[in-house]
Amino acid sequence: MVRFACLVAALVVGLAMPAPALAQSRAMVGHAEEVQKNGNGLGFALDPKGGLLGFAYRRYFGNTAIQFDVLPLYQNRGGNIAIYFGTQVMNYALVWPGGRGAALPTTTALRLTGGAAVNINREQQKISIDDPNCLTVTCKQITQSQAPVKSMYKLAGGFGFEFGAVQRSGFSVAIDLMMSILWDKDSSNDLGVRFYAAYPLPYATLMYSW
Repeated sequence: MVRFACLVAALVVGLAMPAPALAQSRAMVGHAEEVQKNGNGLGFALDPKGGLLGFAYRRYFGNTAIQFDVLPLYQNRGGNIAIYFGTQVMNYALVWPGGRGAALPTTTALRLTGGAAVNINREQQKISIDDPNCLTVTCKQITQSQAPVKSMYKLAGGFGFEFGAVQRSGFSVAIDLMMSILWDKDSSNDLGVRFYAAYPLPYATLMYSW
């Protein structure tokens, strides 16, 4: 009985003692307020299917950032016009900080991202008329007429990695893989749009943050 009482007492004391602190992992829940030193970013975004393409501005809010992409194109004296505009929201889920004292930032971040975009374009339409007597003003207007405005809409979401200056001033490169759903303009139905395609697409961004 005495041995049993001693064993129970030892067990109670052992449970009451605080457990040793666990070693902290180098992976941090990303962009906590105390470690995120960036507030703004400027760069360029690449999108293989338009929309999330062009000059990019990014605004940081702790572990979340919002990015706006825009690229206007004007060619052939206005005959060809295209406007790409997109918005992305990204959350830095995990951040692996690089070595301290390094000349270049070596931070790596896993980020979850989603976005919406629109691509509006119009091209000059040239129509060939096999009539050597077509010299009137009407014929000339037809041969140089403009095609109707075309629109492409996109929703995308996925994940990616960002390398470089993720938590301090400097350059960073982000590569994302997002499932993208696209619609184009179609006046034959009540909605005005029709389903175009859905597939995963890669995206890339070069950003300078400060």
